[in-house]
Amino acid sequence: NNGIFSSTALVAIFISLGMFGSMAFLPLCIQGAEGLSAQSSGQSLTPMMLSFIAGSIVGGQLVTRTGRYKLQVLIAGAIGVLGMFLLTQLGVNTPTWVVVVDMIVLGVGIGSVLPVLTVVVANAFPYKLMGMVDATQQFVRSLGGIIATPLLGTVLVNAFTNNFSNQLSAPLKQALTSLPSSQQQTMLDPQGLINAASQTAIKSQFSAFGQQGQALYQQFINAIHQALATGITHLFTLAMAFMILAILSALILPEQRLQLDEFYES
Repeated sequence: NNGIFSSTALVAIFISLGMFGSMAFLPLCIQGAEGLSAQSSGQSLTPMMLSFIAGSIVGGQLVTRTGRYKLQVLIAGAIGVLGMFLLTQLGVNTPTWVVVVDMIVLGVGIGSVLPVLTVVVANAFPYKLMGMVDATQQFVRSLGGIIATPLLGTVLVNAFTNNFSNQLSAPLKQALTSLPSSQQQTMLDPQGLINAASQTAIKSQFSAFGQQGQALYQQFINAIHQALATGITHLFTLAMAFMILAILSALILPEQRLQLDEFYES
């Protein structure tokens, strides 16, 4: 029945839905839509991880110095929404540095919220209940990650599948229909299409079409990039909606004076 516990749980689960969704699929975005290598896509997440840390340090200092947290949660949530919105604008021709900046904005927003929520909910309960309360909050965040990955993955795959066929030219469609059904199914899996082994195997299959095989393969790769970019836009739009719900949940968050030494005496 504690209002602070309920509202922080709502904020945490919605932010986790957006955070885990972005972390799980950003490498796919960079590798598939931007055309970078797997190593480069993994390295590009480093700035966002560092911005998480920077955001948590700054957020913790602000709460400690001001003793107020509701306004900070709202502002940090708004920064997170801005970061998600910027990620919805990514496309095939987006420079890598723009992607990095967008991830830093998102990381600062999320990093400034989650650690503060732990302080807020711990402050609302006696010291002897802190372990149970903190464990419950961690469970809620983990639950958000469990829900986010399959949900956002389904959105991505459906958008990719629907858009992919629209990107194919008539000769390319004809060439693909001549392939065995098992190979056609492989070509509709966005996760499998972006690794080097799959692309090499697919390229060898296009060589069977003779002189036009190389041109058809290049059209196929371009169609993958365009369809993935569209799917990722849908994905981050849904993740942005979760972040907006987090802000709305924070509006009902009661503000309570942070306890000092009396916290350990309760």
